Amino acid sequence: MSASEANEYDYVYVSEYHNNTNITLNWTESFHESDDCIAHFYVPGYVDWTQIRAVHVVFVALYLIVMVLAICGNSMVIWTVWRHKSMHTATNYYITSLAVSDFFVSIFVLPFKLMECAMDASISPFRNSIALCSVMSYMQPIFVFASIWTLVSVSIDRYLAIMHPLKARSFGTKSRARKIIIAIWTIGCLLMAPFLYPSCLYFYTLESDYGSIYRIICTTQFHDFGTVFVKGWHIFLMLILYFVPLTVLCLTYGIMAARLLRMTKNDKMVHAKDFQRSKQSKSRRK
Repeated sequence: MSASEANEYDYVYVSEYHNNTNITLNWTESFHESDDCIAHFYVPGYVDWTQIRAVHVVFVALYLIVMVLAICGNSMVIWTVWRHKSMHTATNYYITSLAVSDFFVSIFVLPFKLMECAMDASISPFRNSIALCSVMSYMQPIFVFASIWTLVSVSIDRYLAIMHPLKARSFGTKSRARKIIIAIWTIGCLLMAPFLYPSCLYFYTLESDYGSIYRIICTTQFHDFGTVFVKGWHIFLMLILYFVPLTVLCLTYGIMAARLLRMTKNDKMVHAKDFQRSKQSKSRRK
C-alpha cells in the first residue's frame, strides 16, 4: 500500500517511523476525530518479524502448541479432581481454581490474542465488533486476578499449615476454601468492571522491506475519564495484581523456608504428626 492509497482510505499516515511516541500521538489525534472509535494507520518503515512468512508460520505453530497443551493439561486437572472424591481437599480446590482460570485463558484469551497478532484484519472477528473487543478486555484481567489471588490463598494455607498447624484446622477446611475461591472470582469481576467501558478498534498497516501486514488491535479508552483516573487506575492495578501479591508470597514462603531450615529431626517428626492430625480433622469437615 502506498502513501497515496493510504490517504484515499482515510488512514493516518505516519511519514517515518522513529519510536512508539510518534505513533501514539497519531493514535490519540485520530481517536478524537473518530466518532465510532475506529481508526486506521499506515506506518511505512516499521519492521515486524512476522512480515517474514517463515517467521509468521513458526510463531503461529508454537502459539497453537502452547494453547493446545494448556487446554489439555488444565482439562485433565479439573476432570481428575472432580472425578475422584478422595481428591476433594482444600488445597486441590485451589489448584482446580487455578486450572479453571488457565483453561479460560486457553479457550478465550489465547485464540483471540493469536487473531489479533497474526490474522489479517480484513477477516478478523474484531473488525466489526467493538462489543467483542470490550468483552475480551474485561475477561482477561479477571482471569489474571483469579490466578494471582488463588496463588496467594495457597501460600497462606501452606503458611498456616507449617507455622500454625492448629489454626490450619479451622482455616483450611473445604468449605472455607470454596468460599474463598468464590470470593476471589466475585471480587475480580467487580474490580475489573471499568474494562467494560467500550474499547477502541485500531487497524494498522505496517510495511517494510520484509513485507506488509494488516492487523487490528483492541485498546481501552480510559483517557475519556482524564489523566488522573488513568494514572490512579494503573497504580491500583499494579498494586493488586503485582506488588501486594508478590509481598504476601515472598513473606509467607520466606518465613516457611526459614522455619523449615531451622527445624531439627525431632521438630519435623512432631510437626508431621500435628499436620496429619490436622489433615484428618479437615477430612471430616465439609
